[in-house]
Amino acid sequence: MDERSPYSGREIVGELGEVDLYSSDDEKIGRILEVNPQFIVVERGGGFLSSPEPFFIPRDQVASEDGDRWYLTVAKDQIDTIGWDERPADYTGQYGSATEQSTGRDLDGDSQTIQVHEEELQAQKTAREAGEVSVTKNVVEETKTLEVPVMREEVRVERHAATDSTSTGDHPDAFSDETIRVPVMEEQVEVRKVPHAVEEIEISKVQTQDTQVISDTVRKEQVDIDDPVTSGTERRD
Repeated sequence: MDERSPYSGREIVGELGEVDLYSSDDEKIGRILEVNPQFIVVERGGGFLSSPEPFFIPRDQVASEDGDRWYLTVAKDQIDTIGWDERPADYTGQYGSATEQSTGRDLDGDSQTIQVHEEELQAQKTAREAGEVSVTKNVVEETKTLEVPVMREEVRVERHAATDSTSTGDHPDAFSDETIRVPVMEEQVEVRKVPHAVEEIEISKVQTQDTQVISDTVRKEQVDIDDPVTSGTERRD
């Protein structure tokens, strides 16, 4: 008749020997009684009036195995709050609810869930200054010619025979010097520069849309299933 463990109900196939379990802060927890694929059974020493009690600790909480000293990933004062004193619900690896919370695993019967991740590209648009357009007014000079008609007066002297040839007698103006002054007028051009608008320049910005192609290297996880029943290793993405 096969001998079975009183802790897990599994068949005992060999002796582990004297192996002590220590916490991450190098405090002794107790002696390891049994090692299973999913958990180890540890006898935690009792006090003067109490008996030793078993602890069921998940295998993934064992940080290192150094001969007859194994070390956990947690400190000694954390062990009492994790719930490892509860016996697993069955002997196939399903732990109690407190242990599920401490290990972070999703366990449903005999199944375990593994999340497979991959990266995807996401484009984010940010506005940046691509340049500027400068519009400047400069003053330049050029010569323009304008023809303006002007009027001026000229003096024309004409001689005619006297219409009254009768004797003037002793006319007071006879045989006396006389000067007649006739003003002569002319128009002059005065140049005046007057600014006026000849053109308007409207400056505005319009949006145009282009398409840019971006590329980068992304990672994704692949799951390799090593089935010892069949030959070879099957890969499933």
